Amino acid sequence: MKKEKALELLKRFPEITPKIEKQMKNQLEQFLMYDTKRNQCFCTRCEALMPIPEEPIQHRRGLICPSCKEGVTAIDVRNRFTGGTVESEARCVVYLSSTEDENLYIRCFELKVYFMSKSLIPIYSIVEHQRYVFTEKGAVRYGRDAEWTYKIITDTLGYYEKNWQDEWKARTKFREPVFNNMEKIYTCLNAQCVKDTCMRYSEVWKIPFDYPMYPINYLRYYQKHPGVERLIKSGLLEIVRDQFYRSPEFSIDYSQTEPHKMIGVTKDVFRAISEQRITRHDYRLMKEHFPEMTLEKIVRYNPVIKGDFHNVSKAKAVTKESDNTILKYLCKQKEGCSIVDIHFYFDYLDQCQQLGYSMEDRTVKFPRDLATAHDRTLSALRAIREEKQRKENEAAQKELEKLTKDREKLEFNAGGYIVRQPKSVNEIVDEGKTLGHCVAGYAQRHAQGALTIMFLRKKSDPDEPYFTIEVSKDYKIVQCHGYKNDVTWNGGIAKPQEIIDFEKLYQAHLYKVRDAEKKPERRKLKKGA
Repeated sequence: MKKEKALELLKRFPEITPKIEKQMKNQLEQFLMYDTKRNQCFCTRCEALMPIPEEPIQHRRGLICPSCKEGVTAIDVRNRFTGGTVESEARCVVYLSSTEDENLYIRCFELKVYFMSKSLIPIYSIVEHQRYVFTEKGAVRYGRDAEWTYKIITDTLGYYEKNWQDEWKARTKFREPVFNNMEKIYTCLNAQCVKDTCMRYSEVWKIPFDYPMYPINYLRYYQKHPGVERLIKSGLLEIVRDQFYRSPEFSIDYSQTEPHKMIGVTKDVFRAISEQRITRHDYRLMKEHFPEMTLEKIVRYNPVIKGDFHNVSKAKAVTKESDNTILKYLCKQKEGCSIVDIHFYFDYLDQCQQLGYSMEDRTVKFPRDLATAHDRTLSALRAIREEKQRKENEAAQKELEKLTKDREKLEFNAGGYIVRQPKSVNEIVDEGKTLGHCVAGYAQRHAQGALTIMFLRKKSDPDEPYFTIEVSKDYKIVQCHGYKNDVTWNGGIAKPQEIIDFEKLYQAHLYKVRDAEKKPERRKLKKGA
């Protein structure tokens, strides 16, 4: 749009009526301002001045306004409010129409409310940030330049204050409104007037705040592609939203006039998509992998595939059955259990293979109740794994018993604490569960002698997990941790100074053990001839 035309339209912007201004203020949090000394209160929602209600009223507590019967927050005006704190803020755009033309005018506001001490009526700050106008042939955005003024507090103290100039200027870049240098969600008001403008068929009131498709950006998009309203009316908002990403996969042919041709499908497929039985994306994927499949089967089988065509191929290879046989079976099973899908089915087949079941048996491939069969195979595998783990633990326990006697020299006691070795591998696992750390992962290496795990206990409660110590092969304390590794931000407890001091004593003991092992044996002196 030319600059001269844009400046001419700027003069036609309608004013904000008191009714709309009231709607704008209602976007803010509403309060019941009360003064106990004057026995008066003021509701910001209905703007009624009245005596304080007889029911108990407390500062910053919610209640129902006696006049408008709406929910408000009670505010005692005798509090020490300075007026410099924002109590509530909101952002809104107002759609406006004019009797002079069919243009759609939009004004964007930022609202804030402040409290002043002993004042029943709060102070409202309403700042207009941007303006927009949409004509049949184009659109333009208006903005104001900021100016900074230096406010002097004392001879040596001051600050810069940001203000907006009165003059509006046409901007070259069209974008969503920006509030305080940040794009934020806003509320759309007076949307009914859009039907009196050239944007009457835009369906803009159906557009949600979903990046990157915001209402004002959508209006600009509608101007370029008027046919988009046919898709919106057909319930295909998601397809239009995807188009905002400019993805070739979701391209829309706006040269066509019929909605089904716009998205490149037949009328039957378009009806299924608009009825939300399947998305266009899922339909294209299904048609790509199953070119001969009918629309009815595509719609029926899509919920059990969910785009997981890789598992469909793997299930075919295992069962030696056709796509149709497998998917038909899964659809029937899904009627009785909603979690059934191709991933769930292949997980069952994989468990059957691990258990050595024959894939030639149809009762194995297609059990009458898939969910129950899946649970049964899972339980069988879990039992096998537990038995294997039990045997490994027994073997580790035997290894541990050989090392137990040698580790007795690492045991220690001083003050109110003792250090003892674990009685079994399972005790190390239980230690990790109780203290919420990963010592269980060290159990195998402890049993093999690669490192040593020792338990630090209180003498008064020697069986209660307190701190866990890792000792290296060269008799050094590698780590000593309590509940959740002593990490306070994760819910742990910081290591007490008593434990830190005890660690030093224990390390000194370990050094003595090490030095005793390294001390060479005294050679017997031979008597001279």
